[in-house]
Amino acid sequence: MVRTIALVGRLTVRFLTMGQQMAVFDLDGFRVETVRSESGDDAIEFTVNSDSSITWRFAILWHAGEPWEAARLAIDPHNSDVPLRAIEWAIGYSRENW
Repeated sequence: MVRTIALVGRLTVRFLTMGQQMAVFDLDGFRVETVRSESGDDAIEFTVNSDSSITWRFAILWHAGEPWEAARLAIDPHNSDVPLRAIEWAIGYSRENW
């Protein structure tokens, strides 16, 4: 069951299944979708779509109880260059949502 909550502004949050949450943002012309899953290795997956139909995928992974500096960035090997501002935004989003 998917439950959607639309918030004021440019954010939509969807609760997918147990332990997963999805949010959609508008970031300076990019559509950013996030999916957070909670397990032993927490991860937030990011899909970034540009106005020119280019899609990038990456994830930030972090083990609960470890310092934030131990988090890792995993980039889909099929991506071309991922926009740095999307990664920078994703890092801030991850720090605020863990």
